Amino acid sequence: MKKMLNIYAAIFNISTLRKAGGLLAVVLVVVLAGLVGRDYLQSLTVTTQVYDLTTGIPYQGPRCERVESNQRVTTKRADLLANEFSLLVWNVYKYQDPEWPQTLMDLLDSHDIAVLQEARSDATFSQFWLQRGWQGYGSSAFSQDGHWFGVQNLAKVTAQLVCVELTPEPWIQIPKSTLTTLYPLANRDSGLLVINVHGINFTLGTAEWEGQLLSLFDLVERHHGPVILAGDFNTWSASRQLSLSQLVANVGLNEVTFSPDHRLVVMGEALDHVYYKGLEVVSAQALALPGSDHFPMEVRFNLQD
Repeated sequence: MKKMLNIYAAIFNISTLRKAGGLLAVVLVVVLAGLVGRDYLQSLTVTTQVYDLTTGIPYQGPRCERVESNQRVTTKRADLLANEFSLLVWNVYKYQDPEWPQTLMDLLDSHDIAVLQEARSDATFSQFWLQRGWQGYGSSAFSQDGHWFGVQNLAKVTAQLVCVELTPEPWIQIPKSTLTTLYPLANRDSGLLVINVHGINFTLGTAEWEGQLLSLFDLVERHHGPVILAGDFNTWSASRQLSLSQLVANVGLNEVTFSPDHRLVVMGEALDHVYYKGLEVVSAQALALPGSDHFPMEVRFNLQD
């Protein structure tokens, strides 16, 4: 099992594409992924579930297409997001790099929301966050050996809505996950909608990849308050990036620009992005910090009047 996991990690690590480059490399990786991934899938438990960090018990979460995001929620003032808040977005590489704990501990005090991709969770990982006053949810795209893998939306305030979507990689069927949470705001009828995306990776065209995103844009259009759409979109080709730029523009989302900008780049395109509407960007930076094969993005937002 461990040997298979190591083979999987070697093939699916996006740095493989970065080192090889070019369309031929993409085709090669897709084929290898199909050969190895289908065997590896047999060792996984694939479920559309979410889990609360405080309980650690996965449950059947609602699909995002079925939820109503414009719900008014009565909550304590301590559970309201401040008008100015800071967002951390990071693909944490399944917490495999030994330097991730120190990097996160250095970052957490200055942020209010954390949106993570390739997260791994069990009781130990949950306690890392809970002991520091964070709470939130994760998606269980698949589980193995007592660990859940997917994305996590974490915050210092309580989320009032959570929904999850899974999209299988077309060639290998191992899913990528999207997790949406809603955070209440002071003096606002509708809260802040935060959508965490880990885009499917191994396709020869863009049709399946675009399909993963379309249901999310429907949710963006249905929500009347501010929105953040962020994560690892796996935009490793010009065609993917062009498609994403057009899709977000159609629903009124703006892209955050970073300075400095040390985001992971593959074949000339950044993989990680933050999009928003109903907010103002105060500052944004993508820092070259250890702990993953991606670098963390930090954005400070202010609510528009």
